[in-house]
This record gives sequence, C-alpha cells and structure tokens, in this order.
Amino acid sequence: MKKQSIFTSSGNRCTAAYDRNTWQALVVALLEGGYWSSFKRTIAIPTFVDAGRYLDENPAMFGANILHIALCNDPPIDIIESILEAFPETPFLADSVGRYPLHIASSLGLSTEIVVMIAKAYRHVCLKQDLDGKTPLHFACSLELTLYEGEDIHPGNMKELNSSTIVSLVSIVPSAVLLEDCDDMNSIELAILSNTSSSIVSILQNISALEHMKKSGQLTEEYVERGLTRLKDLVSPFVLDWFKALIDA
Repeated sequence: MKKQSIFTSSGNRCTAAYDRNTWQALVVALLEGGYWSSFKRTIAIPTFVDAGRYLDENPAMFGANILHIALCNDPPIDIIESILEAFPETPFLADSVGRYPLHIASSLGLSTEIVVMIAKAYRHVCLKQDLDGKTPLHFACSLELTLYEGEDIHPGNMKELNSSTIVSLVSIVPSAVLLEDCDDMNSIELAILSNTSSSIVSILQNISALEHMKKSGQLTEEYVERGLTRLKDLVSPFVLDWFKALIDA
C-alpha cells in the first residue's frame, strides 16, 4: 500500500521546511509518554500527519512506523483505531528487521481486540516472517522470544501468553501454524516450551494436521467432523465455524 502525500489547502505539497524531524520527535514523545488525549488532538494537524506518515524513513527509527511505536507503549484501542484511519498503510510496512506491527502486538501480549484489528487490516501479514523466520504466531506462542536483542526476559517481567490471541491468529490464517523459523521451530513447539495450556496445544496440533492434509489434497469431511468432535469443548464458536468452512475452502 503506497503512502499518500500531504497537501496544503492551496494544493502545494508540505515540504521539510517545517523541520519534519522536530515534528517526528514530538510524535514519538507523545506515544512513548502515553499522552493519548494530546495525540488524538494533534492527529488532525496536517504537519503532524505528514511527520507521522514518514516516521519510518527517519534513520533513528530503524524502519519502525507510527503504528510500531504506538504498539510498543501499551496503547488503548481507540488510539490504534485513529492511527489505522489516519495512516492506513502502516500494517503493510515492516521495520529494519522484517517485523510488521502485528509482530509487535503479538509479542507484547496486547489485547486480542488490538491484535485482531491489525491482522484483519492485512491478513497476509500472519504469514510474514522476520529476519529470524518468526511470524506473529511464533511471538504469540512464546514467553521467551524477545523483539530486540538484549531485552530483559527474567521471570519477573515476562508477559503472559494470551490464549485468545493465539486462537484468533491461527483462525485468521490457519497455515501460519506450519511455518518454521530459522531454528526450525514452529509455533506448536514454542507453545509447548512455554507451558501453554494443553487445550491450546491441542488446537494448534489439530489445525496443523488439517492444514497438512489440506495441502496434500487428503482432507475429507469425515476428518473435519472428527476434529470438531475432539475440539468442541475447547474452542470458541468462531473457531468451530472455521473448521466447518475448511472442507469447502
């Protein structure tokens, strides 16, 4: 998705004369400080929008865009809605290590509503792998994966796995469960290593089996029905609907 240029009322494109770097520093300061009400008030200012749209081109950001930065600071969901409305290209843009905003949201244990909102804006991002081969689902299924080298992951500050997020991600793009990272690890293995509940591991394993059969052309309605019987007490109606739709995909 291409970025859009910002124009003044006279039709002239905004230029760097207003010192874009200064405005970008303001954008980052508002997000990192959690000044959400101030951020929402300034998001309508053309120069602010221009600075935010080109934030990922600032060398100091290492390719991170305004949505990346917001997600790193535990934003309320209405802030994410505002950013997606003002900067609809952001879910499609990766940072310098190949991570999309969905990687960030999935890694930091943000609310399932935020994760799903971003995933639905760009469903294919569920299959995107960073430079280490990790997808958003890898991050959602692991307690110990870190976004940045040197990040402290001692037991006192480790996130909690969000089972609802894991199920939602794999429901949006089921084939993501098959992908392995550069260490030949898939999301099921990471979930097991993180002592994820047996019900979540069972869901991932059954979806993996169905996806393998689907790829080989051996998926049958009988097999799907058996999967439904095994999982009916473990998953939400949304996921059950996905299982039922698999045979027709």
